[in-house]
Amino acid sequence: MNSTDKLEFGVIFNSMAVGVTVLWLMANSLTKFNGAVRFLLSLVIVMVIACLVTFSYSTEFSSEMALILVLSIFMALTMLSAITLSRRLCSGKYRPVRFMLWLALCMLLVSLISTLGFSIVLSIIMSSGQGLSELTLMAALAGLIFGLCLYVLNLPFFILGFAHPFFRVRFCATLGIKMIPGGSKKADCSRING
Repeated sequence: MNSTDKLEFGVIFNSMAVGVTVLWLMANSLTKFNGAVRFLLSLVIVMVIACLVTFSYSTEFSSEMALILVLSIFMALTMLSAITLSRRLCSGKYRPVRFMLWLALCMLLVSLISTLGFSIVLSIIMSSGQGLSELTLMAALAGLIFGLCLYVLNLPFFILGFAHPFFRVRFCATLGIKMIPGGSKKADCSRING
């Protein structure tokens, strides 16, 4: 990996980290909206912040900057879709460890599917479809890597959400998880040991 690739990866990773941080800080204000509106507002917040952070690295618009912006939007959509799907799969029997395992699986699958779809459409638009099998294999590997990076990016935020009361309230409210009445420290969303 050369220095230009490292810089581009760093820009994408940093922009997503700042976007997720702002989303977590604003999560309490998003709880008054229903699921679809909350998802779209979350997507807009992460995309706008990621784009602003990306432009803070370079104010000139180039083809590399356009690629970084598209990847940031792709990663935001993938991340929020995987979190939403994980929440749906855990409804009723929520435990932090179970949620994190579902999130890992959903993050990898959503990233893999969206990367494959994006690559196939791009291949059809840009060329006659020759070399589609090699492109599909490379896209599958890239999708798994993107999914893993997104999971690692979100891991500290979810650990905070499970361990710290300030973030636990935001986490439970944002995902619509009910805490056990009485507000004890043994609330359903505060147990780490599944």
